[in-house]
Amino acid sequence: MKYTWRVAQETMRMFPPIFGGFRNALKDIEFEGYLIPKGWQVFWATGLTHMDQTIFPEPERFDPTRFENTTSVPPYCYIPFGGGARICPGYEFAKVEILVAIHYIVTQFTWKMCADNRFSRDPMPVPTKGLPIKIEPRNRNIGL
Repeated sequence: MKYTWRVAQETMRMFPPIFGGFRNALKDIEFEGYLIPKGWQVFWATGLTHMDQTIFPEPERFDPTRFENTTSVPPYCYIPFGGGARICPGYEFAKVEILVAIHYIVTQFTWKMCADNRFSRDPMPVPTKGLPIKIEPRNRNIGL
């Protein structure tokens, strides 16, 4: 399931499950000519980091192979569940649930997109035409 997890990681890179969060500046920080005083709240946006082309080349392209070498992504640049001491406590459980759900969907159903679709970011990624998909059980005797 290594490749399946890479697909999940790339999906969460492009469409993170959390938008971001607030942190307090522990000291005065100068960032790109702006002073952020100690004590101010700073908002970090997951999607902006995940779509930074200096970290993830061609960020709009879906490429699960990005995660073959985990050391290629600098610390705190891939943060779909937060990071550090405040990482989501359910991260490992979510990982198992994601893998089980993908396995079940792929092995038990056939599905296809019903329309060519793109995503807009305002500020979260949203399908421009909704999400029209056709899902059918592989075995018609499966009860849903």
